[in-house]
Amino acid sequence: LPTPSIHLVTADGKDSYHEVTSKPFPSLPGLYPHSVPRFPEKLMVNSAHHQGILQNGKSIFPFQTAPDGVTEALLHEELPIIAFQWHPERMLLSDNKTFQESGRIAFDLFFSFFMS
Repeated sequence: LPTPSIHLVTADGKDSYHEVTSKPFPSLPGLYPHSVPRFPEKLMVNSAHHQGILQNGKSIFPFQTAPDGVTEALLHEELPIIAFQWHPERMLLSDNKTFQESGRIAFDLFFSFFMS
């Protein structure tokens, strides 16, 4: 990613934070449960990376993007694969209730694949 970037670790070694925009999941019967948790259209996520996806591959649906266009979360449209550029596990452990909620939704989404 170009520097300076909204995605880099801060000078004190901590995550930076920025907003992402979430899109609804496409209708994929049999692959993703219809009751999967949904992210709000706008949410804050942590960021600590210097690389990103230049071009989405075949069957990849980017469902979250940063203001600079970097894909922050994606799912595969044919296989049960979901990936996050941000760190839901660190968000879940945050003292900030808003950040905790972002992490919780990500984990609920992940577990919904195995519990349906």
